[in-house]
Amino acid sequence: MGTRGSKTKVYVSFRKDFALGDLRRLTAEDDPNLSFYYVREERYVARALSRNDSASVFLGPRGVGKSAILQMTRSHAQTFGDEARLIELSPDDLIYNALSNIDARTPFFESPSELSWLFTSLWDYVICLEILRKEPNIGTIESLASKWIGSGNTYKKQQLLKLTLDDKGNQRSIMQKVITLVSAIKTSVNVKGTGVTAEAHFHETNAASTENLELLNLINSIAKTISTSISREYYILIDDLDVHWTGTELQRAFLGALFYSIRKLSKPSRGTRKIKFIVSLRTHIFDECYIEERGKFRDFISHVSWEECDLKNMIQSRMSTILNTDESEVWTKLFPPGTFDRFLKDTNRLPREMLGVAIEAIETAQAEGTTSVTESQIDRAIENFSRERRAELVSFHELKYPGLGTLLSLFSLAEKQFDFHALEDVALTMQIIREERNEILDWDWATSGTQQPLNLARILLEIGFLDLKSDERSAPRIPTKSDIGLISHKNWYAVNRLYQPGLKP
Repeated sequence: MGTRGSKTKVYVSFRKDFALGDLRRLTAEDDPNLSFYYVREERYVARALSRNDSASVFLGPRGVGKSAILQMTRSHAQTFGDEARLIELSPDDLIYNALSNIDARTPFFESPSELSWLFTSLWDYVICLEILRKEPNIGTIESLASKWIGSGNTYKKQQLLKLTLDDKGNQRSIMQKVITLVSAIKTSVNVKGTGVTAEAHFHETNAASTENLELLNLINSIAKTISTSISREYYILIDDLDVHWTGTELQRAFLGALFYSIRKLSKPSRGTRKIKFIVSLRTHIFDECYIEERGKFRDFISHVSWEECDLKNMIQSRMSTILNTDESEVWTKLFPPGTFDRFLKDTNRLPREMLGVAIEAIETAQAEGTTSVTESQIDRAIENFSRERRAELVSFHELKYPGLGTLLSLFSLAEKQFDFHALEDVALTMQIIREERNEILDWDWATSGTQQPLNLARILLEIGFLDLKSDERSAPRIPTKSDIGLISHKNWYAVNRLYQPGLKP
């Protein structure tokens, strides 16, 4: 209690100019205030911005803060008036989504991993045109073609003009077409702003005609020389490469080709790296990409991870910026003692998860009218956040695995660590539930676990609900794709720590 006339401090109230929306915002690309409380810029942001540093692709699991690096790059550009130097690309811009709709029966696509040369050219083409769209005073397409090709090579010049101009000599409209597959493959790309369209036809009976090879060689030569043709430096930001990712062979080959384009376009020109890529990508997707000689790309890769002190400072900085609490009060006044250790214990130690639990606790305190967060509010926040994340997991995967929500809820009756026999029991319970409902339910993926429990284990490991144990006594760990492929009846399993609190019976 304060003295007479004093006012009790409400630590969970908002500072001026901040509100609930600012507190709840967990997606970095949607957070205009990120620069106010971002920590350790020197760790990744400085590397992303440095043109002397090759680091271009930032890898990590969902929620580790990869997109925050791109958002900080945007913030930096806005601060220094350099927005014109930013080029943003997303899957929609890069005909990425269309790959999942290609009919791969055409013989030309029987081995997508062998089409790196084609996909690299597509990346080169789209990226180069986006760069040219930003260039001031670039002149006419005709003069640019002559500069690249030389005035004497009329044929190649005409090829380039056909890529960029319609029959009336105008640059094509703003539209992106999809890749379609009929008797031939037609790749159409319309680049926003310039409306430039390229078409390359590869017929089943003649997949690599001389004309098509000339076209691809032309694109390759443009990509190799573009850094000497542009007047200023650019950052190329690529995010959301996990959107609609299904891991098809075509997607893996197409995305793998991006790395070859990055290496080619990132080469310094006269000692200066004019084109710097900043790409956010999940580790498991990178692992699935078709990339030969991965060691050659080591300098372009940065693995994003955080130490405990960084995670603590992230929460501390955000709360003291948005709420009526000083940094020194976050772990002593706003939250009860031991809260940070609870956050570490009940999450996978990822920034988005830890911030999510902290925000859940703050909202609970605000709703219940307390001045700070109590122990019981921490308990409920952790449980609620765990249930929310489980519901999110179900929503993401239930189309592929019908009945997933029902199956995951059954683990509330099981031990949190178990061998394959527990999976057999869960599968049997799913079978009983299906029979009791007397409905046609497509639960075979789950009920088959009575005979093939390892198949069920692989599914639950892949979606991240279960962690893997080498045996009964070993510590649980998040498995790699290779780990999942090698599981046997000797393995034990544990419900991932994020989902355990929400599975109380």
